[in-house]
Amino acid sequence: MPQDNQRIYVKPSYGVNYEPGLVGFSFTPGAFVSEGITIVTGDEALSGVQVSHAFLVENATYCIEATGQGVVRNRLSHYFGHECEVYFKRPKGMNSARAAMVLDAARAHLGQGYSFVGIFGMLLDKLVKVGDHWNLLAKWRNPFNSRSTWFCSELVAFSLYCLPEYRESDLLKKWHPSRVSPQRLFESDLLEPWSIRTPEEVKKRFAAYIKS
Repeated sequence: MPQDNQRIYVKPSYGVNYEPGLVGFSFTPGAFVSEGITIVTGDEALSGVQVSHAFLVENATYCIEATGQGVVRNRLSHYFGHECEVYFKRPKGMNSARAAMVLDAARAHLGQGYSFVGIFGMLLDKLVKVGDHWNLLAKWRNPFNSRSTWFCSELVAFSLYCLPEYRESDLLKKWHPSRVSPQRLFESDLLEPWSIRTPEEVKKRFAAYIKS
């Protein structure tokens, strides 16, 4: 995705532009919930790209994510070929061994519930500016969330937090996973910056996949 916000659309190709262990982000223009989340977290969108949901790529077909149905394994095709804008970012230093551990951490919570009150707590953080005026609180679990319910970016952040090398990122040293929004995760130092920064670079690498 170029930094100037010009959208260059490419066909999802496993092993080319997505793979196990990557963090996927989505935004659905016109969808009430998706639009609402980006409005609330818009001040975090330093890149100019807005996202409202996060998930972990498991393989070519499936992702692990926290949705209204709880922590589930869903088909990636749900995000491909629809109205969603989908972005993939690679955690720094990600390799097959780390991907396996991160995904195992996420799988351990399959079947657990969705944290609707955790979303409320995250929104309350924005209102009272936790992290700006209440740095110590940012490190603690959001009191509106439990250890057995999850919202999307919390699940991803916690799964990464299970690895000591990711636990030492600026993001996870400051913020408890239960206070990490999809946008905050997207912008964080935990993930590699865009490796392709201009439309020309995108066309050169993904020329066969660009939609006319």
